[in-house]
Amino acid sequence: MILTMRCRLFALVAPLVALAPACASPTPAASAVEGDAPSTDDTEAAAPSREKGKGTTPPPAKTTTACPFDGAPIDVSGFTPCSDGGVCIPDKAFPPEQEAQKARLGPCPSGGFCVPAKIVKSANGAVPKTCRSFASLEGRCTSMVFPDIQKQKDRLPQDACDANERCAPCFDPMGKATGACSSVSCDAPKETWKPFQGCCSSGSKSRGVCLPTASMPPEAASGLERKECGASTDSCVPTEETTDGFKHPKCSASSLLGAYDGVCISTCVKMDFLTQLGTARGTCSADSFCAPCENPLTGEPSGAPDCGP
Repeated sequence: MILTMRCRLFALVAPLVALAPACASPTPAASAVEGDAPSTDDTEAAAPSREKGKGTTPPPAKTTTACPFDGAPIDVSGFTPCSDGGVCIPDKAFPPEQEAQKARLGPCPSGGFCVPAKIVKSANGAVPKTCRSFASLEGRCTSMVFPDIQKQKDRLPQDACDANERCAPCFDPMGKATGACSSVSCDAPKETWKPFQGCCSSGSKSRGVCLPTASMPPEAASGLERKECGASTDSCVPTEETTDGFKHPKCSASSLLGAYDGVCISTCVKMDFLTQLGTARGTCSADSFCAPCENPLTGEPSGAPDCGP
């Protein structure tokens, strides 16, 4: 049981920094927001369809390409509301060059994709409000309409943002830009990235990074230690676990409980007596141990990350 709980931690740490896909906001085709050309029929022009929630097209609106946006807000009342603060934009409104960005949005039950209304109203030209994210990092207020932000709503602070937004940091713990502070052409980080304190040192090399414990899921934080972290509110996270897309290498080993296959996990994590007794380094590097993919006592999946095919 202890092994199972320990191995389930690591798939939950990396999503903390997986913000770039959520912050790059698509701009729907102008025709879908501004409306089609007005009818030459004066009767129709005087009474455009405005039935809310039916996907009707709002009347033409005067827009601007200025950044930051300085025009009148685009009327989105003709679009179906979605999530908290979003509107459903038809699939056909996205130009071919933005096809990949649809994967970053949540689908609408009636079709199309849920886009923050703020983005549509400003033709994606409004600069998000500056805020302070975890560890007091510079960030931008980002809508929880984006599924990635919604999943992290309990780990990203609200700070000065609206209730349906969270403060996404400009940079991830390793200094890579998340995209939160460059979602529009006239915005960019105002502060340079400052490295977090290193921890779990081997000689002159740090194999971990100190991150605020409050920014992690409780089940993940329970498997970490403070180690050399100066702040009592920090925990030492293995460096590789902060890298988006990291995959744990496969391994094989033999311990007092027999031979097994598993994945390599950093020795920077908390290892109680039973974990040390039931695991071995095996084919992993010197700074890792081989965590079994199956519980050696029950044969059930251990929950270790990246154990699939």
